[in-house]
Amino acid sequence: MNEQKNLSVLVSQPSQLKREFVKALNVCQKDDVFELRFPNDIAYENRIQLAVELANCSKQYGFELVSPHSNRSNTLKYKLCESPKLGELNMDFSERYTMKVTKLFEKVFQEKMPESYWRWKYHYDDSKYSMVMLKDGDVVGHFGCVPRSVWYLGQVFPVVQGGDVMVDPTLRGKLGSSVFGKLVKLGIKQFADAGANLMTQSPLCIFGFPHGRMLSLGVRVGGYSTLGNIYDIKIDLSAFDSSFSAPLFDQGADKHDLKPIWVRAWQRMQDSSDQVVLGVRNWPYATRRYLTHPKYQYRYYVNNSNHAVVVLRSINESQWLLIDYVGDLSEFKVNALRCAAALKLEFGQGSMSFWGMEAVANQFLTLSVVSRTSAALAARFFGEGNALSEAPWWISMGDSDFL
Repeated sequence: MNEQKNLSVLVSQPSQLKREFVKALNVCQKDDVFELRFPNDIAYENRIQLAVELANCSKQYGFELVSPHSNRSNTLKYKLCESPKLGELNMDFSERYTMKVTKLFEKVFQEKMPESYWRWKYHYDDSKYSMVMLKDGDVVGHFGCVPRSVWYLGQVFPVVQGGDVMVDPTLRGKLGSSVFGKLVKLGIKQFADAGANLMTQSPLCIFGFPHGRMLSLGVRVGGYSTLGNIYDIKIDLSAFDSSFSAPLFDQGADKHDLKPIWVRAWQRMQDSSDQVVLGVRNWPYATRRYLTHPKYQYRYYVNNSNHAVVVLRSINESQWLLIDYVGDLSEFKVNALRCAAALKLEFGQGSMSFWGMEAVANQFLTLSVVSRTSAALAARFFGEGNALSEAPWWISMGDSDFL
């Protein structure tokens, strides 16, 4: 065993631990040792947090304690049990690399990504989850993670939503696939090894909407499995009678007008969800996701008679996206059609498109053009007997973070 004397760090706060373990992971080989030192005057509450975080981090990143703490020592030594074989690559948490990550986004997707928009997307990040892969100091890969909550069988459960998984397109072939595989495995490992423990609010799963090559690669490296295909449902507005509709609320409408019905609509959605997994759509979520979005303006179709809200976004005067729905799930079809009728009444022609899983798509087969997208709902579940793994999910475009 080759003890790495230079891997000795002073830790005084629990928030430091993840970063120090990741740094050690970048430079350690199997059986190498690194040392954590602690000051004598750590507050009692921090000692408790440190003990919990040490147990979690060592397990998550494959380290084993080799020198148990004693009253005479403020030093702990850990041995790396299995090297991730990063080679010329280094891994880190992403919050220090925002500018470099947004440049990678533009390189990968050929689309500008304002730093303010990125920080809106990852406002909870706080160095906790999202990861980058580095090569010679440059960001060559990114695995984004955002904490979310889902509603299932009358309870709220913590989950994580993955997104913006990307690899520098100049890393072709084996190296590019290697970066992707390591990103996915190490990004998910931090949750998988923590287990699904509701007492500590560990997430029950990580989910997302990968598409194309990223979908097939992620399945191949064992990062996640698909829960079902996503379908695009496109309604021709000219086919609908515009006589039954409700008013459209503009984005500029007083949010206090929208809040009461949104709260009632979310309650109806929960009551009707039965055994379906739903992303939480409460009023705080609506305020952040839609009313204060830094890039897009939304409009709201409000059906006061059955307490439902449809969130719309205009592509142009003839193309609309039904971004989200809050209300009784059994009434989604009729409320979507009423929304189409309201759009026809206002604009005369065009189309309205939205996403759905297969069960939703089947409801519109005779009323719209239904096509399978290249994306799928994919997830990795943590812990044995995970209740979310066997249940159907209800999703919308709004569950993504890019529409």
